[in-house]
Amino acid sequence: MPTINRTISMVSVRSLNHNTLDRLVDVIDTSASSTLNTDNSESLNLQNFREALASWDVGSLKQQVIKRFEDYLSGNIDYLNLSLLGLKTLPDAILRIPQLEIISLSDNCLKAFPKVLASCRCLEVLNLAGNYFKWIPDYLGNLEHLTRLDISDNPLDCDQLPQSLWEIPKLKLNLQQEKHYVPARFKAFSPEFAQKWSLFEKENGSGFFKTWFLIVSSILWTDRMQQQRPYFSQRLKFWLNSMIKHRRLRQRYFECTEESISTCHDRILFSMFEMECKYLEEEISQGTLSKAEIYSSIERMYHFHCLQEKALRYLNLIHIQNGHKETTEEESIETVLDFIRSPHNTFSMPVDTQQIVMFYPSVSKATEQSIQEAVKSIEDEKEKNKPKILIDYIQEKPFWRIFLYPKNKDFIDHQLAVFDQRMELLDARRNECNDDEYINSVNNITEERRRTESAIYIMLTSQFFDVTLKDNVSQIGNSRPEYFSLVCENYYQCNKRREKEI
Repeated sequence: MPTINRTISMVSVRSLNHNTLDRLVDVIDTSASSTLNTDNSESLNLQNFREALASWDVGSLKQQVIKRFEDYLSGNIDYLNLSLLGLKTLPDAILRIPQLEIISLSDNCLKAFPKVLASCRCLEVLNLAGNYFKWIPDYLGNLEHLTRLDISDNPLDCDQLPQSLWEIPKLKLNLQQEKHYVPARFKAFSPEFAQKWSLFEKENGSGFFKTWFLIVSSILWTDRMQQQRPYFSQRLKFWLNSMIKHRRLRQRYFECTEESISTCHDRILFSMFEMECKYLEEEISQGTLSKAEIYSSIERMYHFHCLQEKALRYLNLIHIQNGHKETTEEESIETVLDFIRSPHNTFSMPVDTQQIVMFYPSVSKATEQSIQEAVKSIEDEKEKNKPKILIDYIQEKPFWRIFLYPKNKDFIDHQLAVFDQRMELLDARRNECNDDEYINSVNNITEERRRTESAIYIMLTSQFFDVTLKDNVSQIGNSRPEYFSLVCENYYQCNKRREKEI
């Protein structure tokens, strides 16, 4: 598989601790004379830029957008790279940079053509590949210095391209509509998934997965990932093939990738653990695994969860001791990865920890002692409370309830039906009580239902782990013990009736 060359380059990502909006405006101000040509009436206005950037809806990627503008405007790189950000809009004030020569907007979700590009008369290279443009405006033909225009992988009618484009003397136009860039990359891992992508991309969140996949692919083909490439390529292939038949798994992955598209390579690589956990959850919820396999999968996820918590608690403690108010995302992810990949971590994990590569290990605050103490603490907790700690970890999770419900449908429905009946009776008597009484009654019924449902799943989970039910009353948390006792008694009676019927 060749390296991805759709974007002009992948910008190196550094710590964003100081990349605030104010600092970026300072960079713009100091570079105005050379980069922005502030004497030009069409040049970028600092106040407009500040307002546009502050109101620009780019979700969790705001810091990355700021970073890329700073790199360009400070002269660190000679082009503006806004690729792989999931952008849906592009405010005119953002690109009012007349001296701009190279810009990449590839692999976003843009539909409306940025009108401000018409004022970028010095533009030489424009990369618009992998968006949702259906037409190309005539004014692009006025960019007489344009030498390269990439509009591949857009839903364009190439026969309707404006004549003015063909009149730009040095322009090399890249259409390549037949190649379908993203499916082509999927095909390298799973031809079957690539064939289905035209259907899958209509599902909510698919655009985030597309962006995530492109970034992961580019990371895997860096020199630093050469040894780990076969392992992660195999996992990508496995996940894509698993997604083909399971819509719920696709949605899990789409949601996961939406949260993981972030500012650094290490956050993307960390998402591999999250993806594997999503797969394990789906495997369990489908009910096809043996009891031993389920237990093993839960334990691996539990280790991953606990080590994350220990790492973040340690990091928060360090910051408090040093008088800092809060941790940064970069410090958090690097410290967690350090805990996970450490040779002191002897736990089974969702992904092979020996395959982890940290691009920015110096950002981590972990020490050998802190990792050893965290591992020992988890081991001691497991030794003392296993399997109850796994019950605590698993019993409220949606995928676990999906797993338990079909096996106990009649019992669960019967126990909860009484609350539906009470709600119906309350609605029938709605005119007999005032609003406050009605709302209080609804809240009481809802809370009792929640507690009973919680007690049901605690009992069923305890039974799965072969824990004596009477020893697990303390696990109910905010529920009162009588809920648990009543549920247990009803469950035993239900089983007795079932045995008689058999």
